[in-house]
Amino acid sequence: MRYYLMGLVMAALGGFAAPSFAGEPAAPPEEAAPEAAEEEKKPKANLDLSDWLATPPAPHPQADEVLAAWTAERDAILAGEKAPFLDWHQKMRDYQQTSDESDDPFVKEVYRRVALDQYGRMDGPMTPEAPVALAARLGFELDEEGGAAFGDRIMRALVRTDLDNTAFLQRELEARGGRWWTVEEVGADTASNIWLLTQHADQTPAFQQMALEKMAPLLETGNVNRNNYAYLWDRVAVAQERPQRFGTQGRCMGPGDWVAFEIEAPAEEVNARRAAFDIQVTFEENKARIDAMCPQ
Repeated sequence: MRYYLMGLVMAALGGFAAPSFAGEPAAPPEEAAPEAAEEEKKPKANLDLSDWLATPPAPHPQADEVLAAWTAERDAILAGEKAPFLDWHQKMRDYQQTSDESDDPFVKEVYRRVALDQYGRMDGPMTPEAPVALAARLGFELDEEGGAAFGDRIMRALVRTDLDNTAFLQRELEARGGRWWTVEEVGADTASNIWLLTQHADQTPAFQQMALEKMAPLLETGNVNRNNYAYLWDRVAVAQERPQRFGTQGRCMGPGDWVAFEIEAPAEEVNARRAAFDIQVTFEENKARIDAMCPQ
């Protein structure tokens, strides 16, 4: 099975595309209706990975070994035991350092979890060929089958991290009587990182919906980051197969071609809506940025 992690990376960067899994593309019907052809070009969300997660990966001892090496390298970089060697490593290390230095057990745990969340999304292979190159960086030689098995394992690890992070937030929220965390209480940075873990709770959509409802009243008092709310609003809408409002969610449909999911009418007002919720870049600017990241 071919897989792509670009969706999860886009989630980390703000331009969501759901993880997708596909074999060789099926040949189109010989005489497809124009409407059907147009429909095929539209991106579709695929958020529910429960069946895939419930099916154990095919045995592949070498892929297991490479995953263990990748995990060890990640842990060493986050712990400061290995010097950062990629541009984004230092930011991941900064998350972990904030966790290490915090006296607040909750804040400490949030930043630890964000470090793992972001590391997996930044280092996860974004094309079917990338796991072989990532394995080579770690000192392993994998064939195509081994690369697919290794990439599948990274994907599973990342989704399970998301599930664990969601369960953590659910426990913490219940312990505080269901009150959502405010900017005044935890600060803007920690509030944004709580949102980030929530944004990635795609396997628990009811939690995302509940979070959105709890965040809404905080908009008037400035106790929630407005752009966080906007991104989550779109995320929930897409999961519920409704038009999004701010044009933040989409999918790479081909090399250099990121396409947004359906946008609420009137679509030409999307930039005004974005500006009203403190999203600093226009839809067009954001699309151009993400287009460049869609695998060539």
